[in-house]
Amino acid sequence: MDSMVFQFNGDNSYIEFPHPLPSIRESITIEFWAKAGDKLPCQNSLINARDQHNRPVFNIHLPWETGNVHWQAGGVNSPQQIYKYLSPEEYKELWLHWAFVKSVAEGKMEIYRNGALWHQQLNLTTPIEPVHKFCIGAYADGLGSGNWHGSLTEFRIWDQALSVEQIKQQMSRRLKGDEAGLVGYWPCHQFFWEESDFIQVESQTIPSSNPTDHGEEPFDQETGIAGVSADPLNEANDYAELPSTILCAPGQTVDPNNSETSDTPSEDAVDTLIGRSHGGNEIDLRVPFEEPASVAFELDGSGEYIELSHPLPSIENEITIEFWALGGPGLPKQSSLIEARDQNNIRAFNIHLPWGNSYLYWQAGGVGASEYIVKYIHPAEYKDIWVHWAFVKDVSSGKMNIYYNGTLWHHGENKKVPIESVHHFCIGAYADGSGGYNWNGLLSEFRIWNRALTAQQIKNRMHKRVTGKETGLVFCYPFNQLQNKAATIPETSNFMGNFHGGKITGLELPFFDQKEFFAFQFDGISNRIEFPYVLPTIENEITLEFWSKGGARLPASGVVIDFRDKLNRSTFIISFPWSDGHIYWDAGLNTENRIQKAATVQEYRGSWKHWAFVKNATTGKMAIYQNGVVWQEANNMKRSFEKAIRFTIGSYGDLERNYKWHGLISELRIWDQARSVEEIKSHMNQRLTGKEEGLLVYLPFNKSHRGKTLEMKIKDVSNHVPDVFMHNIQVVNDPTLPTLFSPDRFTHLGDEEDRQHIWDQSGMSVW
Repeated sequence: MDSMVFQFNGDNSYIEFPHPLPSIRESITIEFWAKAGDKLPCQNSLINARDQHNRPVFNIHLPWETGNVHWQAGGVNSPQQIYKYLSPEEYKELWLHWAFVKSVAEGKMEIYRNGALWHQQLNLTTPIEPVHKFCIGAYADGLGSGNWHGSLTEFRIWDQALSVEQIKQQMSRRLKGDEAGLVGYWPCHQFFWEESDFIQVESQTIPSSNPTDHGEEPFDQETGIAGVSADPLNEANDYAELPSTILCAPGQTVDPNNSETSDTPSEDAVDTLIGRSHGGNEIDLRVPFEEPASVAFELDGSGEYIELSHPLPSIENEITIEFWALGGPGLPKQSSLIEARDQNNIRAFNIHLPWGNSYLYWQAGGVGASEYIVKYIHPAEYKDIWVHWAFVKDVSSGKMNIYYNGTLWHHGENKKVPIESVHHFCIGAYADGSGGYNWNGLLSEFRIWNRALTAQQIKNRMHKRVTGKETGLVFCYPFNQLQNKAATIPETSNFMGNFHGGKITGLELPFFDQKEFFAFQFDGISNRIEFPYVLPTIENEITLEFWSKGGARLPASGVVIDFRDKLNRSTFIISFPWSDGHIYWDAGLNTENRIQKAATVQEYRGSWKHWAFVKNATTGKMAIYQNGVVWQEANNMKRSFEKAIRFTIGSYGDLERNYKWHGLISELRIWDQARSVEEIKSHMNQRLTGKEEGLLVYLPFNKSHRGKTLEMKIKDVSNHVPDVFMHNIQVVNDPTLPTLFSPDRFTHLGDEEDRQHIWDQSGMSVW
């Protein structure tokens, strides 16, 4: 039973090591395989080391209760750290390889996920304090608190800053224990038993006596190991078994001609570290030492396609075809992305994405798929950009729909002719046997359902892998393994299509592995951004707008933005909401011109809303807009503006008062115009270029600066570029942020609904 991991219950199980770790002051790498439990995120420590004065030396939160992964190493109380948001779908119930690296000489701290750089920061040169003791699964302060929940295996500590190549080379194999620089190694795949109140990792046969640990786990009769259950996972395509050979722990060697473990250490082996176990289970699992890569299937548009001689059951009255696609340079052309034929070789359904005339066709129903809907599509809407498409028909309702990134893009009514029975089909070509009309581009997560999925069902699944067992799923090609081209068809294992060329290629897929939806996070305690920035053109009109998602601490006496004059008086201030649950918009010295309204919790906390705060001192109109609709307004508000010399985001401008805001903000804009409702609606769902008339400040808070403590620069009208002071601000990834698009990505636009799907990949606009 070599497929073993150690499981932490998140309540009181951890391993305590009263041992120093030598020679890690200048360089360190901590790496392991982990599968997080359902109690995460929470206040936890996966590993925590202390010095002789019980002060933190290094620490990993994976993740903290905020959803951020923290890597802390260097200085007293480990003050140097990097952190980044990790969404639950990116780590829960998934085996992931993590490596946490610091090099004092290079000033780098890095986090690697599955062998790829996930986050990093420079200029972190403080050495690591000497380690006196450490814990895995809890704080090492002697209290056993901060318990981590999940499973671990192949835990390693090095006194070297491993490179990405070294991490990749070693992450999917066992170590011998004598590798240069290895100072701690706990493979966790061998057996634990009690010995003088300590638990030791060993590589040998099961002891004859019934072993126990401090958690008093029941003795399993089948395996003969305390707390060990028989292999609960059998998904052979999802997990690869750990190597079955005997593999040694540090301080041990293995004779290749003898399966018994030798107690004679190899020349360079480190001493075996013995840790005190506080509960925890050792469980037999299959660990993904060959984690499915992020991959897609590439078709060159010239003779490459997949031929599938397999019927699709029960799709005559309802069907959904969905996939992620990136159109290639050969489009538009006369091509078929998927075509199905009946037993007489007559078309049953077909998708042109697009045809040579740049029109997208969805054909399904009747002899020859005579029922269809069609719409023009501009190249910028499908070429060189990943898009999720869903093509739906429901005969009973007569609806044919096309969804673009989860939102209805085009539809047709009264389409009630049933779909002909499918005998065979092709992806990337016609299914008439010719192999012609080849499509060009990349595909991933190709699925066919015998149900007409709703928009909400499409949205719920489009960013997730499927298991193949979902109700109504009749076909799935995930293209998620480099060596396995098998499709998932219910009751048909390992169904292989006939591949005519094409290739499965490893890629960074934005829709699963990195969702680029970024915002600034304010903790409601100490976070703020200070702008020593004069806005001289704000005289009689102003608009402040942003997307926000309030945090759990609201309502509180929190301020989103506060402008101050030279006498430190508020000229504009948004309290959002105050502790009384009212949203206040003050524009005019102090509170001379104010509008306010009681807000429901749903309006400001837990979900994204677009807000715009407007005043025109000439007309006397003040207004607050929510999602492009008037939410509150008043007239006769004609107090003129005092010139602001600075402003603060996330806090009251008078820093002696602790009025901090809690939540996420994205796309903050300041205009020297009183924007109309039409103007607000026209721009709220898109990125800006930074060159729009009247736009003074634009902070998209997007991926160019993710995860860093920032020093941004904004140019004012005097061409001076002042520093912007960031106080513990973090850019986080929140996939619930509405997708925004940039108008300069394309010139042809459909109706307003069509324009809300394109995600702009541009960086922060600074001008």
